[in-house]
Amino acid sequence: MHLRNLAIFVALVALVAFTSVGCWKQRKHGPAYVAKDLAVGASHACALMKDGTVLCWGKNDYGQLGDGTTLDRPSPVRASLTSDIVDLAAGRAMTCARLRDGTVDCWGSLIYSSSTGVLGQPSDLSALKDVAEIAVSVGHGCARMTGGTVRCWGVNHHGEVGDGSTTARSAPVDVGGLWGVTTVAVGGEHSCVVSADGRVRCWGRNDQGQLGDGTLEDRAIPTVVPGLGGVILVAAGAAHTCAVLSDRSVQCWGKNDDGQLGDGTQNRRTHPTHVQGLEPVRSIALGDTTTCTRMQEGSVRCWGKNDQGQLTDGTRASKPNPAMISGLFDVGSIGLGEGRACVRINDGFVRCWGKNDVGQAGDRTREARPVPVEVRW
Repeated sequence: MHLRNLAIFVALVALVAFTSVGCWKQRKHGPAYVAKDLAVGASHACALMKDGTVLCWGKNDYGQLGDGTTLDRPSPVRASLTSDIVDLAAGRAMTCARLRDGTVDCWGSLIYSSSTGVLGQPSDLSALKDVAEIAVSVGHGCARMTGGTVRCWGVNHHGEVGDGSTTARSAPVDVGGLWGVTTVAVGGEHSCVVSADGRVRCWGRNDQGQLGDGTLEDRAIPTVVPGLGGVILVAAGAAHTCAVLSDRSVQCWGKNDDGQLGDGTQNRRTHPTHVQGLEPVRSIALGDTTTCTRMQEGSVRCWGKNDQGQLTDGTRASKPNPAMISGLFDVGSIGLGEGRACVRINDGFVRCWGKNDVGQAGDRTREARPVPVEVRW
């Protein structure tokens, strides 16, 4: 080889080696750094990694990160948990893991409100067996059992536990009148399920029409959302609800003062209303006042409140119509919290954006993130 060409070749090899080492330092991608599930709470998030560990970051005032402290964490820390975790769920200040044997392990606390204090962790989680899915929110949680029934617990001021009463339940109780349930969702103070017949049934608080039954009356037992069929997914926010239909369209109802229903208005809806221009949708996630969908090709579209830049459009103005989140492709799952969102990319990396005052973006800072940034494992 000519001496000049040899020198060029050696320089290129050195450059490639240096670049590779630099990328490896910034983007660890061994088994311990590949996320296979993601759960996003109000101001924290947790990821189930490929090696079976759970890494959490963000707010930790009630121990929702599971690391044995109440210190906020701007970068992921390992939760001290049992093994054989299948998937995760996160609420305002609680995180739960569904285990391979069908039981559930939760850490953190359910909360009444900032003024009334903490309800605490359910005292008898052993009553939950054969769990197929779990969902938790501010003050209550629900579990879908493998047989298609549902059990709920927690705060019950508005009947959100679904047992016909308004008495708080520290241990799970059966929700009557449900069969063949295929998915369950919990909102701020309401709950919804999809049954095998493709109908949505909701219960709990209804002051904003979030139960979709055409009224503003609370319901302590499951109530059918009329005129809505062929539903495959349901998701609940603070006071609004959305459903994905079998044709991959979306309908939403409830509170809409920030345009979170995506119908181009800010009008409250007590019946489902169609979200324009979204088909085909693969999944949907609701935050307090923002809504996002994961599209068939792996992109993300969001609408609603934008006070923390969670719509990534360079403004703080709410948007009542869906808008694409730039720079996101091949998204596997999405979760929303208060003023922020996170997605799991199919390659196992996680990206977050929006509010970051307690490190909920997971990038080792506390600076607001107007565009998605990569969680630094």
